[in-house]
Amino acid sequence: METPNSAWIEVDLKAIRHNYQKVKTHVGPDIAVMAVLKSNAYGHGIELVGPGMADEADWFGVSTLEEGIRLRRVGVQTPVLVFEPCGPWNAKELVTHNLTATVDSDQGGDALAKAGTELGVTPQAHIKIDTGMSRYGIRALDRDGIDAEIVQPWLNHQDIRWTGMYTHLANATQEDPANAEAQAKLFLEVFNVVSTLGFHPKFTHVLNSAGILRMPTARFRMVRTGTLLYGQYPDGFVPKTFDLRPTWRFRARIASLRTVQRGSGVGYGHEWKATRESTIATVPVGYYDGFTVEPLSVWKRRGGMKGLAKHIAGRDRVCLEIAGQPVPVVGRIAAQSTMIDVTEIRNVRIGDIVDIPARRLMVGDHIARIPRAPEATGSEDA
Repeated sequence: METPNSAWIEVDLKAIRHNYQKVKTHVGPDIAVMAVLKSNAYGHGIELVGPGMADEADWFGVSTLEEGIRLRRVGVQTPVLVFEPCGPWNAKELVTHNLTATVDSDQGGDALAKAGTELGVTPQAHIKIDTGMSRYGIRALDRDGIDAEIVQPWLNHQDIRWTGMYTHLANATQEDPANAEAQAKLFLEVFNVVSTLGFHPKFTHVLNSAGILRMPTARFRMVRTGTLLYGQYPDGFVPKTFDLRPTWRFRARIASLRTVQRGSGVGYGHEWKATRESTIATVPVGYYDGFTVEPLSVWKRRGGMKGLAKHIAGRDRVCLEIAGQPVPVVGRIAAQSTMIDVTEIRNVRIGDIVDIPARRLMVGDHIARIPRAPEATGSEDA
């Protein structure tokens, strides 16, 4: 791929669509699937993934109002649920941009209804139920059982179009599924209570990626997928049910090459010294760009948080890759540059592409996200 960037993320949109279709097939045609684009589409670039999935996804889910607005500004008209609760500070913007609000308090319902009246629009919302995550949501239980306040926003504001009700699982990846199953059971009990009061939201949803794979009886009318969408299985006790395609690649070009003699120091503090005549390449990526934080799976293998601290301190190094061949990092990683030992790579040149391991959510938004060329993906639709 020809690109003017010195560092970039290649995003395989065909692979993302493939992964979405796998989830869709798994849950069946009667279940809607929400593609979760929070955290800048898990580091893939929300302005890239949103339009690339707009004709495929039933719904999008985002964490913040700002993420929802970013989708609308690039022309995405797919329904978007904003997970952070509605309040007086964001209600008007939610309605202005036709975003579906999360309501978890009567105050949130008041603010959303007021915004709708002021703008002459009927707002849309999902009620969030707290079944055990203790983060967002109306508490499902009080001392006497199901909390009667659960449907208060609906009872008070029938000028809002209530299209959904949902909860979030706290422990879907643990070996013992009892906690997650208890949350799903409680949600079903809440659903039955509110149904008797005449509240019949079209979209009820409980399951995240781990739940999709482990809890087939709790799919309700919609499921939410983020981790699976981006080609990864959740950590923990989760079955690998279908093939997922990788969706993301962090790459950069070699910006400099030099030969150093045995005993020569490289980088700040000369923490690494050549033990032989060596060819050293510099890549214009460093800790400012998110490189020093290795993928979670890597530093877990290296000893958890101690391993991560050791790596950031420069005492443990990972390898980058050139054309599939590992090349070790040498010297201390700087803010925006990293040196690698390419002595064993034949015919290496300035401008050659290097693949860089990094945690997706840690790579800065200033790094360009670029669609991966179809001829390079190997993921053409069959």
